[in-house]
Amino acid sequence: MDLPVEKWQMHVRQKWSSLEPSLKEKLSRPSSLRAAFLLSSSLLQPEDEEYLLSLSKDFSVNKDPSLVLSCKEDGNTRFRRKEYKSAAALYSKALSHAEIGSPEMAICYANRSAALFHLGQFEVCLADIGRAQEGGYPEKLSPKLFLRRAECLQKVSQLEGERVPETDAEAWEENGLISCASPSMRLAFSKDKGRHCIAQTDIVPGEILLKEEAFVAVLCPGEEDIHCHHCLSPLVASVPCRGCSYAKYCGSACARAAWQSYHQRECPFGGLLLAMGVFCHVALRTIFVAGFEEVTLFVENDEEQTTGISIPGCDADGRYRSSYQAVFGLLPHVEKHSPEFKFLCGFSVAALCRVMGKELFVGKDGENVAQDVLGEAVLRHVLQLQCNAQAVTALRVSGCEAVARQEEVTLATALFPVLSLLNHSCDPNTSVTFDGRTATARASRAIPRGQEILHCYGPHRCRMKPSERRQRLLAQYFFECRCSACTDETGPESASGSTLFCCPTCRAPMQGEGLFLCCSSASCKAMLPKEGFQHQLRELRQHMEAAMDLLAQGKADRSVEQLRKCHLEAQQLLSPGHLVVGEIEDHLAQVHATQGNWPEAAAHLRRSIEVVEAHYGAGSIEVGQELFKLAQVLFNGRFVPEALQAAEKAEAVLSVQLGPRGPEVQELQEMKACLEKLLQG
Repeated sequence: MDLPVEKWQMHVRQKWSSLEPSLKEKLSRPSSLRAAFLLSSSLLQPEDEEYLLSLSKDFSVNKDPSLVLSCKEDGNTRFRRKEYKSAAALYSKALSHAEIGSPEMAICYANRSAALFHLGQFEVCLADIGRAQEGGYPEKLSPKLFLRRAECLQKVSQLEGERVPETDAEAWEENGLISCASPSMRLAFSKDKGRHCIAQTDIVPGEILLKEEAFVAVLCPGEEDIHCHHCLSPLVASVPCRGCSYAKYCGSACARAAWQSYHQRECPFGGLLLAMGVFCHVALRTIFVAGFEEVTLFVENDEEQTTGISIPGCDADGRYRSSYQAVFGLLPHVEKHSPEFKFLCGFSVAALCRVMGKELFVGKDGENVAQDVLGEAVLRHVLQLQCNAQAVTALRVSGCEAVARQEEVTLATALFPVLSLLNHSCDPNTSVTFDGRTATARASRAIPRGQEILHCYGPHRCRMKPSERRQRLLAQYFFECRCSACTDETGPESASGSTLFCCPTCRAPMQGEGLFLCCSSASCKAMLPKEGFQHQLRELRQHMEAAMDLLAQGKADRSVEQLRKCHLEAQQLLSPGHLVVGEIEDHLAQVHATQGNWPEAAAHLRRSIEVVEAHYGAGSIEVGQELFKLAQVLFNGRFVPEALQAAEKAEAVLSVQLGPRGPEVQELQEMKACLEKLLQG
């Protein structure tokens, strides 16, 4: 939820509609961001503030002491049923509502440590035991805790002996003029491209070009129980915020760092910030992280910051850093946003500043900070985010252990000022991955010296047609894409084999972009409504989902039967290389793997790989992931030479895209070591 809740947006739209035309004109073309903020503030009435506060009550993050006992008892019930994962989650919820330092908190930590022990999370279990002891766990119950601690230490010692030593970190040298970037890059500036990066040397596939920690990151709603609110790492056993029930951390270090940097100010207004949306939250957190003194310096001296500097955002010595100066220098595109959007942002920021009042406008040392200065800065950052926000993503695993499916999910919205230097291409030469709040950009293919280093902002040539890509980029980023993928695809758009429908009469591909599709066969020339084909495709997808639901319910035989029917439907409707055909093959592989039918699972995966490779390319991460699945299936089926070959292919692709320390790559290396031993012995 990037923007405020819909009810607030509707309230602001009504406000906009009621304004006089002359006032709308002023708000549409403000003389400065300061003027836009002050004009929006002047229109804010007490009833607007009251309405916003009433909306924020729906997102209350206050601790509820009554939930501590109920969650703890529910956790105990799940524990007795040996549902340890559910029990640990319930104890975590109880902890998030418990008073810091209370006896209830110590008991919940101790109870959770028991669940974690049964889950094999021994190191986290030890941490919880320590927290319980520090929190005053009842002395009469301590012997059980001491025994668990001793058992845990024994288990940890055993695991340490079995643990494979970690490989050395990848060699990394930082650019002298661009912080967080490789020396292989240089920063350039032109009127047409603005700031952009050029290859200073020939760059090889897989080479790290950039490794940057987010200047600021805000976790997306829905991820609050799954990832640390500060470092974004997955949560196993959360440490709660001292003041609210919403923020949770992977440990005391992250909890302290967040509190000192920004959360101390945000905490009392958690519900308000959730109602205002992620963009407002990121903008406000940027102010807190930078510090009021730094923010005031740049806002008050905006014009002076660029005087005598050849590339905007650089220091006086010509260095571009991952700093607040670089964040401040990102373009807000005031003149390109619609008047209604600018008013929504300005009015929302004004309301946020008014409601937070003294909490926002008092510095760490108690000094007063001008409301117009910070209001202008927050508004600037909100407007920047439409073009400069970076989604922090991760691959989430689902499905059976034998053939796990991976789905990309957005964890957080962040600002990476150095990553923002890379311009867009629908056919990029880099791939970006995330480890917590750190982004790593690698060369996805060879980049010759002098070529621009390019990143994809979302619309990719393999996932969207040119017209759709151009429309999306113009609407969000305010530019008409002229990348090679767009300029090469001129004239009428012809769908690739991955998106084509088949003629029901002769099976030749259907063509056309209008309401009707025409058969490409000269002897047939059938013409049929496009909507009919699209309706059949929607139904096919529903049948595929129903088949996977059957698998989730443990009805593998019925799932296979349903998927075979889907395969027959797809053969009648779609071209052989259609991506949906590949999805069906992938689903069939998953079901057969669940049944332990490894040869059949491998056969379906090979057919899936053919489709995926034809669409995305042999070196794509999508092909790498399918090869990874194939290696898993062949390994489980004990087809040693074939598994080793698949693992080597998967590693070759994924090490370029994810790096040699990526979890999948590490697993493949372990798999290869095991297979090589089997071949030798």
